[in-house]
Amino acid sequence: MVRLALMVVFVGGAITPGFAGEVENIRIVRSMADAINARNLDALEHLVAHDVVRHSAATAGVAVTNLEEFRAFLRSDFAAVPDSIQTIELIFAIERSSVYRL
Repeated sequence: MVRLALMVVFVGGAITPGFAGEVENIRIVRSMADAINARNLDALEHLVAHDVVRHSAATAGVAVTNLEEFRAFLRSDFAAVPDSIQTIELIFAIERSSVYRL
């Protein structure tokens, strides 16, 4: 089994301070995973920053520096592994950062 650790950092937009903001960040990460699992890449428009940068040791040669490249990466991933599903095993948030392990 391959385990992936991803970190999603939210630095722009209206951020609710304190615990309420952390809960909202977790909701956003779960919504992103749900959209990816449903193959609803249009939903990422409201969940992922347009200047998202993806870092992964598993695909070190793949450059993703914006939302369209992220969508293209996901389409390629879906084609290679059509039954892939993201299952969040652990998630937490601190201030503007949310970390989750798949």
